[in-house]
Amino acid sequence: AAAPLWAAAPAGQEDSPLYRAPEVLVDKAAMDELMHSAGRTWQGASPCIERTKNGRLFACLFSGGDNEPDTRNYAVYMMSDDEGKTWIDPLALVDHPDEKTRITDPSVWIDPLGRLWFYWNQHYPVKGIKGWPHHRYGIWAIRIDNPDAPLPELRKQIATAKPVRQFDGVRINKPIILSTGEWLQPLSHVQHRGMHIIVSTDQGNTWTLRGGIVHPGGILEPMVLEKKDGTLWALVRLGSTQNNVDDGGVGQSFSTDRGKTWSPIEDHLPHPLIGVHSRLYFGRLNSGALIFVTNDSNRLRRNLTAFLSEDEGKTWPYSLMLDARDGLGAIDGSKYMSGPSYPDLVQAPDGRIFLGWDFGRYNEKEMRLSIFTEEDIKAGSFVSPQARDKLIISRLSDYLDIREVKTTLPKTLVLKSGEELEKLLSSLPTQVAIVDEKGRSLKLSGKWEAKALVPNSPGQYRPVNPLRPGKAVIDFMQDAPLTHLDTFHKLRIPLEVQE
Repeated sequence: AAAPLWAAAPAGQEDSPLYRAPEVLVDKAAMDELMHSAGRTWQGASPCIERTKNGRLFACLFSGGDNEPDTRNYAVYMMSDDEGKTWIDPLALVDHPDEKTRITDPSVWIDPLGRLWFYWNQHYPVKGIKGWPHHRYGIWAIRIDNPDAPLPELRKQIATAKPVRQFDGVRINKPIILSTGEWLQPLSHVQHRGMHIIVSTDQGNTWTLRGGIVHPGGILEPMVLEKKDGTLWALVRLGSTQNNVDDGGVGQSFSTDRGKTWSPIEDHLPHPLIGVHSRLYFGRLNSGALIFVTNDSNRLRRNLTAFLSEDEGKTWPYSLMLDARDGLGAIDGSKYMSGPSYPDLVQAPDGRIFLGWDFGRYNEKEMRLSIFTEEDIKAGSFVSPQARDKLIISRLSDYLDIREVKTTLPKTLVLKSGEELEKLLSSLPTQVAIVDEKGRSLKLSGKWEAKALVPNSPGQYRPVNPLRPGKAVIDFMQDAPLTHLDTFHKLRIPLEVQE
């Protein structure tokens, strides 16, 4: 049934937090008070990025409380007018006055008319119902008709926009525009353990449930694209009950009737269509090529990588590593969600791809941005003049990036068969001279550790990643207290292993 954009709550439920609008804050004092009372000690989850026709960037994430989920969670929206070099953070916050209602998974989208939408999911625990049923969740939005307006006018538009509940379910990824002109939005419905497809034929004023699919293990964070033959192709994050961390974590389904019916979910997909129980990105670029972004890993949220296909997804011969870090939480075992995750992107008319993701939600507490082109993906490195690697959108921690290493280090090392690993590591300096992001020259003390390497037998080793045989790395691990992060792997030495 159609769900009018401006629909009121069902009769008798007008005062339910499920249907009561949250507060949208743009006043600095009010935002500071919320961040003080609810906290901003962690951040991440559902980072999203968009770009207006004049080049203004918008991004978002959520925070609040001690972690996710927490009833004090709220949405954070940010803005940049200089290609992502600096950000207004926060530009706006969305919070709910009801103490049991949380705001989660915000996103931003520029529609074909150039209007900006701030989205979020609103969650309220319905009494007497166990689990995470779909009708606890609602998709909400405000619309800003002139997102390129001067900052005072933009803030006024945000403050006066009317929050509206669009549909039941959980929304995290952007709508797509079909060749028919319809707007199509995939949703997760947790109670139904599936994906629902809603469609608008009137530029977002009303939405209609068209179809969907259920899966025993559950479906999360679906993304859909339209193939050149009109087939809809969905890639989804599979629910945790599917043991998907080992099995790839990504499922696919197809529809030949514009989303009404879908083929059964297929899992165990071929590389690179894998994941680690995390969000993925899947879409079509201006050139017509397909892009797929995921954690190229068997288990941990590491190796965030963009893959490119020029044959409608039959093969993915090109890739660009965006973030190979493990994260401090993976090192000390304190938090699962420690590495790079939850990619989202937008492409400018000139071909530049702006891709944002979160990193170390509870330790580094970052949202990063890389800018690259198809040329960079094909080259496997940032080679284009306009490419930018790991710009900071938002960072709560005090750690600083290492920008340059003054100490002379070997370009590569070779571990020969039977050679003692510790002897090789002891040949490296325990103090290194660096220059950090503030331009300061410092000396850091620490030790060197081999990564992606496991012993076969005494004196015999092999790389842990079968996708990259013969390759491992040696990283410098700074002594406590940790002050700097090797974000750009200036203190990483490739290690060739001779078995």
